[in-house]
Amino acid sequence: MLITGKRIIDEKLLTDAVEKSIRSGSYYLRIHCIIPAGDDAKDYDPGNPLTSYTLKPGGLAYVVSEEAFSITDYKVTALVTLRSGFTKQGMLALDVGLVDANYSGPIGTIVINFSKNDIHLRKDMEFFRVVFFEHAEIEEAYRYPVIANDHQKYIGERLGQLINGFPETFLRTGETEEKVKEAVTKRVLEELKPTISGKLLNYIFSNHKKTVVFVTIAILLATSALSLLGMWIFGFVVSPDGIAEMLCEYGQEQLPDGIQISEEFCKKE
Repeated sequence: MLITGKRIIDEKLLTDAVEKSIRSGSYYLRIHCIIPAGDDAKDYDPGNPLTSYTLKPGGLAYVVSEEAFSITDYKVTALVTLRSGFTKQGMLALDVGLVDANYSGPIGTIVINFSKNDIHLRKDMEFFRVVFFEHAEIEEAYRYPVIANDHQKYIGERLGQLINGFPETFLRTGETEEKVKEAVTKRVLEELKPTISGKLLNYIFSNHKKTVVFVTIAILLATSALSLLGMWIFGFVVSPDGIAEMLCEYGQEQLPDGIQISEEFCKKE
């Protein structure tokens, strides 16, 4: 069963919760701060967190909630998702999900801007959507150890992860779109270079059989015509027997150096 409305505040499932953020059967968590990734995170001060940030196309950052969870009842579990308004702008959240009764503190998520436009984030924007489920009590044997965080501790832990484990941009999307296309195209051509000629010929033959046959016949006819012309002009057929006869009649003394003809070779039957 869902816990809805003012019960969310009355049962103190969240600290710093405000009634205006209650929406139907859910609560909208607000932004406390934003932590940039990569080099931008190196000079970040957890004691003076960033409250406004523009996420560039391909950009990656960590968003922390203003409200902190304080679920003490093992009959309640929370489910957190990214607000649909940000999803429609082209933002993806990587690690939102369940919050159990063992956890106390703010939550956050890594977000990536997959759109072509800047996405502006600032403190107190409604960012996460959370619903609280009431269920049978979780038995003690299946409970996780209790974890407690305040904002400064939570931000410090996330900051270390962002400095050491994540770039400023997702994959190579921090580059301009044209540079990305150029790099990808170059890589594909390099990979296909050994087989591209064969695949091209196969494609031409498969899709243009009539043209290939026509061109082949034309080449053969042209070659045949030249052979006939040569026969008419020189009066002999260029064949192995014909060449042997020519050499014998020509005489050893007339042949270039290095070409020897034995008497047996030119002996008549």
